[in-house]
Amino acid sequence: MATVRAYQGISLLDSFDFNGTPSFTISSTKVVVTAGNTQVTITGSDFEFGTSGVTGGTVSGIELKTDGEVAVEVLDLNMSLKSAAGLLIAGDIEGLLSKAFEGDDSFFGSNAADILFSFAGNDTLHLGGGDDVADGGSGIDTMVLDGLLSDYEFTTTESGAVKIVALDGPEGTDLVSNVEIVRFADDSEFDLTLLAADAWYKHDTDVELVASTYQFFTGSVPIALGFEYLIDSDQNPNDLNDPYYDQFNRENRYINFASNLGTDGAGADEFEATYGALSFEQTVKAAYLEIMGKALSGAALDFFLNAETFYQQVAEERVVRPGVDLDEATKIVAIGSILNESLKAGTGAYAEAVHVLVDDVAPDGQSDLLGQDLFAIA
Repeated sequence: MATVRAYQGISLLDSFDFNGTPSFTISSTKVVVTAGNTQVTITGSDFEFGTSGVTGGTVSGIELKTDGEVAVEVLDLNMSLKSAAGLLIAGDIEGLLSKAFEGDDSFFGSNAADILFSFAGNDTLHLGGGDDVADGGSGIDTMVLDGLLSDYEFTTTESGAVKIVALDGPEGTDLVSNVEIVRFADDSEFDLTLLAADAWYKHDTDVELVASTYQFFTGSVPIALGFEYLIDSDQNPNDLNDPYYDQFNRENRYINFASNLGTDGAGADEFEATYGALSFEQTVKAAYLEIMGKALSGAALDFFLNAETFYQQVAEERVVRPGVDLDEATKIVAIGSILNESLKAGTGAYAEAVHVLVDDVAPDGQSDLLGQDLFAIA
């Protein structure tokens, strides 16, 4: 299992390609190859040389310097010196690296832009800072990110590569191919192949539910991986298409999502700040105005106000728990009900914005709206 570390922005295949005729310095534990401003040092044990060249020895490490500075360091190798020297002298850099990285290896990118190839094996890639490109080759490869799922935006390109944009911090924008898994700082993992292959976006009513509740309580809709996790994922035992949600009718699904987000989920703090001090009537009027884009009055106002006792009963049964009082829970149930009515009828500001998203993701599960505030997009 080799460990590869880049200290400068490099293209792994090109970095070991010499310009000019190389010179060699050899000993029983080291071979130094120099050409122009590039120097490769191969270290190991039992190096032997005859009149025809290398006759024996095992390589344990390779270091590359450019202009006297270390660019790449490879540790924990176990390969034949004769094989490595032959490939290096022949200029077959891809063959050399393929031989070196045929096991389960670990790659660490620099803080600048790198182009990395991990070849065969079940490899782990830490790409570091900068805008990087990585090809995992064969095997089941894992990319490790420093943040959480919500810190990134994932999209697929026409070539099938995955574009990963760090929404904040130094990781930049990465383009990865043949990398199957992404692992986050909390050790949660997602299968990147699902971005191109899964059909979660075909369930319009599920997309509407997730998009509208997240938009209301958090101010934006999830990224593609978030939708997939909530709607139809082998990694989530209680997604919308699992038996857990079979017990809920349409309205109760909206209430369930509203409860999760508004009480202790991603939207809890914003909900408390906006609606915590309001009465039930004030909350219903404010939420209706936001969701529908018009004031609540007349028969519609009477309907929701007369339903307060019903909402309290649902809140007691479904939402109230330690840390969540009845008044708060009743408001959240009412908001879930308003969202359901808006999306079911297809009317109002939220319904219009969500339907734009639904239409956009339908062809391939991708959209520039994913991960965005639907009302901030011109």
